[in-house]
Amino acid sequence: MIRILHCWISAIDTNEIVGTLLLDLSKAFDLVNHNILLQKLKLYGLHSSAVKLFSSYLSNRTQHTYSSGVSSNPGNVVSGVPQGSVLGQTMFLIYINDMSLGLSKSIADIFADDSIISSQSKHFEELTLTFSEDLNKIDHCCNFNDMTINVTKSKVMFVTSKHNHRIIPQDWYIPGISYVKPLIYNVSKLLGVTIDNTLSWSTHVDSVINKCNTYIYIYIFFIPNKIIFVC
Repeated sequence: MIRILHCWISAIDTNEIVGTLLLDLSKAFDLVNHNILLQKLKLYGLHSSAVKLFSSYLSNRTQHTYSSGVSSNPGNVVSGVPQGSVLGQTMFLIYINDMSLGLSKSIADIFADDSIISSQSKHFEELTLTFSEDLNKIDHCCNFNDMTINVTKSKVMFVTSKHNHRIIPQDWYIPGISYVKPLIYNVSKLLGVTIDNTLSWSTHVDSVINKCNTYIYIYIFFIPNKIIFVC
């Protein structure tokens, strides 16, 4: 988070425009293809015995549902990594680590199943050209890895100074990528932090204040016999 924001602030200071795609993958941990993952582990140089260990760890797993005292028949788990496990997130990061390969000028920052693709330029036309090309490569990479992009949660946002926002059209879209809506977002959440397209932080501050007011209201009116000291 600190590295990303530092790069974006530095771009604003040099009068550049940052194009960002906050990429969300649907059921990311459940869609990991075991065969592709094992092949990538081999390419990363793991010994054959270690790859066999991972293969044993992933295979012969079943799952079932349980409701109102009735259990369904167990079904084989044919994809995905065990969530909540020590190795689950590590294997997932290895699985999507090649997402940034082949990008020309964009940078891919990956944190678990949240990925941020960003590119910057002083000229909007140049930015949109390289940004569109790289996002198409990301789209192809997701298709190759059998990953599904979440249509409703993936967002495009252009971060720059207030002056430069005047030249950004609000109906811009990425050619060839159907999952990106023809809409540019002005506010979005990045790893739990609310940011706007000028990095003013006023939106995030307002969000934190509203959340604090809600907690204070609950504390005063629904928790009896409590004394609040205000400094």
